[in-house]
Amino acid sequence: MIQIKKLNTQDANFKDQLSQLIFFEAEENTQIEKTVAEILSDVKKRGDQAVIEYTKIFDHVDFSPWKNLKSLKKN
Repeated sequence: MIQIKKLNTQDANFKDQLSQLIFFEAEENTQIEKTVAEILSDVKKRGDQAVIEYTKIFDHVDFSPWKNLKSLKKN
């Protein structure tokens, strides 16, 4: 999984750090595209369960206690 780098605008070398992030190598771009494609494929296969898991990983929000709720979607 790709690690997200956090920057602080108050850091003395903020502009240099930002420039490095903006101009990442094409190889990294390929890895990002691969990771996104894998996530999208997983969501297509497993649906809401995959979304719940990725939300926990990336957004640090745990919807697990809600797993027993019935869908509100109308037929």
